[in-house]
Amino acid sequence: MTALTEEIFQRAQASDRIVQGITDREFPLRRDGKRQNTHDNENYRLLDGILFKKITKPTGQEYWPVWVPELLRQEVLEYYHGNRRGMHTGSRKLYLTLQEIVYWPGMAETVKQHCAKCPQCVYESPVNNPKVVLCREHSAEEPNEIVNIDIVGPYPRSARGNKYVLTMECDFSKYVVTVPLKTKEAEAIARTVSERWISPFGPPATRVPTLIRRR
Repeated sequence: MTALTEEIFQRAQASDRIVQGITDREFPLRRDGKRQNTHDNENYRLLDGILFKKITKPTGQEYWPVWVPELLRQEVLEYYHGNRRGMHTGSRKLYLTLQEIVYWPGMAETVKQHCAKCPQCVYESPVNNPKVVLCREHSAEEPNEIVNIDIVGPYPRSARGNKYVLTMECDFSKYVVTVPLKTKEAEAIARTVSERWISPFGPPATRVPTLIRRR
């Protein structure tokens, strides 16, 4: 899958009738041709021309996933359905992976339908084949053998100037370390991985980078 860059999202959202309707309603143009301040809106953010929607979980925790226009939804599903974070583990786990990163109306049902059409998901479902043990190819067999690394953002800038979140997950234990970052530059990511993972736990045998949504 091609990396979903800022330009790709801008073009896809610009051609999406629902996204443009929300943008025009929530962020009307001023006399100078610019949109109103996005931080005045409690439910939406418009960053670099890309629409984000606030999601509040029952715990009260807030997320700002990017609104995925219809044109890109299949591509997003195929990426996360096939990568290490959602590899044919069923619709519920795939949805839980997606909901903090991306959003579109009816996403849970779309994910359910997508997984229902996947022969491997159907076969590996404990309901359909209780003897099957869900597994991944090249799964870790011990702690710190494989570390999955992901970075998402940008989010609204925090008081400390952070806009991105770097996640490091042990594939075996599922232990997770998350670190807010001001930038997604390679040097900053490498330094953070070294300081927050390699120094305390040692170097993993394999580091698996996942989707970096913004270029």
